[in-house]
Amino acid sequence: MASSIPNASMLLGRTLGAAAAQRIVDEACRQSLKDGAEFAELLQRHPDVQGKVDAAAIETACAIEPCLDAAELQCAPVFAAWAAQRTVLADVSRAGG
Repeated sequence: MASSIPNASMLLGRTLGAAAAQRIVDEACRQSLKDGAEFAELLQRHPDVQGKVDAAAIETACAIEPCLDAAELQCAPVFAAWAAQRTVLADVSRAGG
């Protein structure tokens, strides 16, 4: 959920204003943590949001996939460097040194 907070806040802020968006996102976060409810669903059901912000846009803003894609892009060079270092270490170990 934490990764979707900035996206949801920006989405709601464009229509409802920054202060209202922050308040609504804060309420939804607290309720989600308390009740275990889905964050996106809570945003969609919020009376200040219904009919003003498209449900599909909320789902997209709260999706985990963009965050995973970004993490993959950030991690790929680290994993590649580790693989290269591991090969060097293995070669040194096999050479006895």
